[in-house]
Amino acid sequence: MRPSGGSSVSVSNDASPIIDGMADLRPVHARIERAHHHVADLERLLSNYSGRSFQRSMRAGSVPDRIVERAELVEDPPIEAAMVVSDAVHQARAALDNLVNALRPDGAASGVFFPIRATPESYAEAVSAGALRGVPEWARETIVALQPFSIDVRRWAGRELPNLHELARLDRHRLPPIHAALLAPDYASGDTQARIEARLDPARRWAEWEYDAGRGPVTVAFRVEVQFGPDSRQPDGVEVAGWTAYLIRGAAAAVDMVCESRPLRLEAVRRLAGDPPP
Repeated sequence: MRPSGGSSVSVSNDASPIIDGMADLRPVHARIERAHHHVADLERLLSNYSGRSFQRSMRAGSVPDRIVERAELVEDPPIEAAMVVSDAVHQARAALDNLVNALRPDGAASGVFFPIRATPESYAEAVSAGALRGVPEWARETIVALQPFSIDVRRWAGRELPNLHELARLDRHRLPPIHAALLAPDYASGDTQARIEARLDPARRWAEWEYDAGRGPVTVAFRVEVQFGPDSRQPDGVEVAGWTAYLIRGAAAAVDMVCESRPLRLEAVRRLAGDPPP
C-alpha cells in the first residue's frame, strides 16, 4: 500500500522504511511482509487440501430416471493450517507493537505496545498504565482514532483491529480454532428440463445434486469451505484464508494511517521537494 499524502512511509516493497530519517520502520515492514507470505502459504495449503477432502459417488435417484451425485468429506483440515494462521496473526499484531516502539525518540521500552480496546475507559486505563509512554502526541491522536469506540473519520483504517487482536490473544493460549471443513453444492449446469436440485447435510459433512437422466449432459460441482470455529470470536461464516488476509491488510492500513499523520519537518519538506538545505 502506498500512502496518499503526508509521511513518506509505506509497508510496500518499493518504499523507504524511514519516516523523515527519524524512525526505523524496517522491523514493522518485515513483519507485515512476513504475514503476507504466511497467508500465501495458507492459501496453497488449503487449496491442496480442498482437492482431496471429499469423495464423490453416484447412485439412482428417489424416483426412476433420476440420478444423485453425492460428495462426502473424508478428511479434516490439516493442523498445519492453524499453525500458519497463528504465525500470520502474530506477525501482524507484533508489527503494530513494533510501530509504536519505533516512534519513541528514546527507543523501544518494556510495557509499550499498540493498545486495542473496546471502550474509552479500557483504552484510557491501558494508556495510563504506560502503553504509549514516550510515543509522540501526533501518533497517539491517530491510534485513538483507530479504536473500536472511535467516531473519527479515520476509524475505517482500524475497523478489523479488534478481530486481529482477539485472534492474537487467543493464539497466545492455543492454536486458532479452525472448524472442520464445510461442504456445499457449488454450481450445476445443463438442460433446464433436467430439474436439477441440491441437498445439503445440516452438519455440512455431505452434499448432493439430483437431476433427471437422459436430458442431455449435466455438470455439477461441490466446494469446501474452511472456516474459523465458533469459539474463535471471529464473525460467523468467514473463510480462513481470505479472512486472515483481510486482517493482515487491516494491520497494514493502520500502520500507514499512523505514519501518514506525522507532521513533516521543514527540512523533510525541502528534501521531498528536491530543494537544497539552507
